[in-house]
Formats: sequence, structure tokens, C-alpha cells
Amino acid sequence: MECYPPWIGPDKKRAVVLLILLSCILVGVPIWIGISTCPASDDAGVCAPAVVPAALQGLGTVGSPMLRGCPCNASTTTRTETNVRTLSNTVFANGELPPTPEARHLSALAVAVAQFVLNDMVKPRTAPGADYEQLVLYPDPFFTPTPINMSIPNWTTVPSGCPNPYSDTTPYLDLSNVYGVNPAFLTGTLRAQQGGMLAVQPGNQLLPYPYDGAPFVMADARDGVTGALAALQTLMVRNHNSWATRITHLRPDWQDEQLFWKARQLNIAEWQHMLFHEWLPAVLGSLAPTRQSTLTEYNPALPSAVRVEVAAVMMPALVDTLTPANYGDISWTQQYGVDTVASLIQAEGIEPMLVRLLQTPALAFDARVSNALRNIYNASEPVDYVSWNVQRARVLRIPDWAAMYTCFGTVPIAGDSRDAYQGFLQEAIYPGSSEGLTGGSLLASEFGRLRDADPNFYSFQRAAIGKLLWPDIVKSNMRDILLRNAGFPASFQIEKPFFVQ
Repeated sequence: MECYPPWIGPDKKRAVVLLILLSCILVGVPIWIGISTCPASDDAGVCAPAVVPAALQGLGTVGSPMLRGCPCNASTTTRTETNVRTLSNTVFANGELPPTPEARHLSALAVAVAQFVLNDMVKPRTAPGADYEQLVLYPDPFFTPTPINMSIPNWTTVPSGCPNPYSDTTPYLDLSNVYGVNPAFLTGTLRAQQGGMLAVQPGNQLLPYPYDGAPFVMADARDGVTGALAALQTLMVRNHNSWATRITHLRPDWQDEQLFWKARQLNIAEWQHMLFHEWLPAVLGSLAPTRQSTLTEYNPALPSAVRVEVAAVMMPALVDTLTPANYGDISWTQQYGVDTVASLIQAEGIEPMLVRLLQTPALAFDARVSNALRNIYNASEPVDYVSWNVQRARVLRIPDWAAMYTCFGTVPIAGDSRDAYQGFLQEAIYPGSSEGLTGGSLLASEFGRLRDADPNFYSFQRAAIGKLLWPDIVKSNMRDILLRNAGFPASFQIEKPFFVQ
């Protein structure tokens, strides 16, 4: 008597049919997986590596001059009516007044991202030995002994006329402060040389540094000036590596170079999406540029350069006034600069720094600037960022507030000779925003133009990003980036990272 498994029964033909079906399934699964990750209609995405952007092939727009949006100050000499340190002490000093929190409850993380974005957009070229020496007059309430000179980095070696400073980075929002524009960085120094990864220290996931206490190895040393910037730099390096790991699983046949450029493309795309859908609406509120549904097309006729008024006045003013009073404590650590910041991050990692940024409220957009930014000693050298920004604008012949106000299409202010930096900060807050109408509108138009002038901006590269990964880009936000890379527990409550948690 013959015995058959009950699922076959006495008809051996069933067994043959089932074996054939099983064989087809085993052969078809890899084919189906290949199609699902690399469909014929998705010849980019994860089916082909990202190409090197044109801006980085021969360095493109790197080293180009900034734009001058307003007429140059007609004066042949720099403005000397008020000593910039005196202006800083009398107008911008917090003194004993309690800090005023930002009315819309922005977090310190929103301010840190603003500084990070500014470092990404522009890196003014400063010639060695070209610093402007500003006299700190006697008596000064913070800097002693006085008189003493404060060295203010000069953005141009031309002391007269109407020069436009040059920028040694791309003007795009492309994380150039993470990836750099120097071929040595792009091909070697920052790379782990395997798996498309950027370099981190083995085991502890921090940026590498050459020896204890030294600045981190990074494309832009300015991101090592504060702990907040170093934490953001590390966060986006980790995010690159998380994309590289994912692409490696999808395309195990790819080499390091292919994986690197694809991970870079996706990291930048996620960052750009977050900036326009989350950060700009948080900071600019009702003045923010249009959302994804109304993004314009790439426009090659638009100038791909940053306005000098934005780089030298508006963005520094935004960062300076919003920076919370304890910024010095959580970022500078006794305010001695880069070496201490490196030691801070090495000692505790980036997670506590990011938590503090999430929980610390930004200050109000007004004429007060924290003494943690106004009164810093770099060794024995006095540093006052208000003085720096006001004096550099004077040297660059940026017009006064009345002329600036008129330049951007609003009603002229007769006879108002305030520096533009002061005018922006003393302008009334626009309803639904966190700054004045002139400054907020200027920033919105600047970000919108730099988006539309960038051929590699993520919204113009949907086909190149690919159908498989595009949904993950457009659904992502800063909360996702933090939870993925900051080591927070899943239960950690983060709803809106750019507002106080």
C-alpha cells in the first residue's frame, strides 16, 4: 500500500505541479526584489549613483563674489559717528534686565540651525593680516584694561570703494560646511573610505580629531566654534552614514564612491526639505517662503550668490539677538573657544547638547544681545560679535537703515542714519512672525531665490532621487533626523524641535 503526504494525495502529478510552482517562486523572488528596488522607470534612484553636482566639478560658483542688493554707501570713508563698541554697550547690552523669551517659543535649536545655515551659505574670504583694529575706549564695563584694540575680521582687502567680498563655498543650501568644496575633503580627508561613509571615531560615533583637545576634523572649522554647531555637524554626518548604510543594503554591488555620492544626495535632500517645510516656517512664521506645493521651477537666470546685506547684516543680527543668555554656558564652556568645545563634546557626546538646545528658549528678536556673545575673551583678545558685525558692514559700504529700508521697496525713513544692523533689530515684530517685516521679507526672498537658482535642489531632482526613496524624503522632519541619529530613546518626547519642548 502506497502512502502519500496528505497535501499531495495519490496523484503524483500534483507533486510535479507544486515543485514547478515552487521553483518559479524561488527564481521569481529575486527578480521581483530587483524590480521593486530598480524598476525600469526608475533609472536613477537606487538604480544608479548620484552624479557629482556641477557646482563641485571644478568648484563652479565657489569663490564667486556675493551680490550687492542695495546701492553702495556713497561715503568714501567708513562711518565713524559712533564707536561700534560704544554702540554695543549702550544699545545692545542686556545689563541687569531679565531676558525676554521669544514670543512664539522658538528653541535654541532653531537659532543654532540659523548659524549652521549661514556657515553653509557663505564663507567670506579673509586675507591674512587684513583684520580691522577697533579701539575699545576707556572705561569699558567688561573689557579691562582699556583702551585696547579688538581685531575684527575684514571681509575684503580693499579699504575703499564698493567691494563685494568673495565667498569660498557654494551659495546653495547643500551642507557644504559638512562636505566641503575642497577636492581633498571630497575625496579623502573626511571619508571613511568604505561603505560610502563619512569619517567618525570608532565606537563612539563622534567626529574624528587628530589629538585630545584639538578641533574636530571637519570641512568648515567655523562649525567647531560652539558646542551647538559641533553637535549639528556630528548629527548630519551621522545622518549621511545612516543613508549610506541603507543604500548599501539596497545595492550591495556598489562601490564606496557610488555609495558616498548617493548618500550625500539623500542627506542634502532631507536637510533641504526640513529647512523649507519646518525650520523656515518656524523662524519666519507668516513671512516664510512658499511650501512644496507652490515651489517654482529651477530658474537658471537667477543669480546664484548670497546678498552681502544678508550675509553681513541680517543673518548675523537674527542669530545674535535670538541666542539665549546661557548660550555661553552650554556652548562655549567658560568661553575659551574651540579646544574647550572639542573637550566638551568628547566628554559627553552630542546627545546632552541637543537636549539642552531643545529645552532652552530662544530670546526675543529685539535690540538686546546676550553678553555671552558680546563679551568674550579669546585668550587675551576681546571679542564682541555686535561690534564685529556692525563694523564689517561699515567697511563694506552697506547703506544705513533709511537707505536699506528704501532699497527693499518700503516707505523711506527720512534722515535715519542708524546702522542697518541696529535698524533691523529695532523694527517692530511683524504679526505671526519672529522678526520685523523688512528683515523677514529679505530672508524669505533670499532663501526662495537660492532654492530656485540651485539646479540640484531636491524638489527639482525627484526623478534622480528615485521613486523608492522620494516618499521618505518628503515625509521626514527634524524630529526624524534626531531620533534616527542622536541616540535618544524612542520614548523621548519631541514634537516640534524648533519650539521649546
